[in-house]
Amino acid sequence: MSYQYIYNPDIISKDKWLEYVRSHPKGNIFQTPQMYEVYKKANNYTPVFVCCVNGENDIRGILLSSIFSEKSGLAKKIVSRSISVGAPLLSDEVHHSEFLKKYINEVQGDAVYSRLVNLFDNREDMKSIQDAGFKYNDHLNYIINLALGESELWSKLHNTRRRQIK
Repeated sequence: MSYQYIYNPDIISKDKWLEYVRSHPKGNIFQTPQMYEVYKKANNYTPVFVCCVNGENDIRGILLSSIFSEKSGLAKKIVSRSISVGAPLLSDEVHHSEFLKKYINEVQGDAVYSRLVNLFDNREDMKSIQDAGFKYNDHLNYIINLALGESELWSKLHNTRRRQIK
């Protein structure tokens, strides 16, 4: 099936966009029109929007990202990065690799690298995500038993870390 790719969120109905995110099994706040507005107003952030629609103009995929840079001017080009949390949100018939290549083309030249932060298990889509040029890294999670109490938790920290916290 052929899709049209849209990069200007003003062309898409905000209600349709929000409904697509809400009805998607992996829908999350980071892919909503409201988050786009947050990125638009935040210092050092530039939102990136990629949407694909079918022939009936139904949304079949969305990715919201933000290009972040602490620098401006020439330095901005060499330190900016594009980060997308909980995306892409795609319907089953849309191929991750094709969609992500459209996204990469959109941020190319504005970000040195792109990062997709998974909020859900994406193992079934990993092959096509890697085909688009992304590399998978496991999450680093720390599980801390808060029932131990403050003094015991504090004693388990290395001396250097305790000094840094103080």
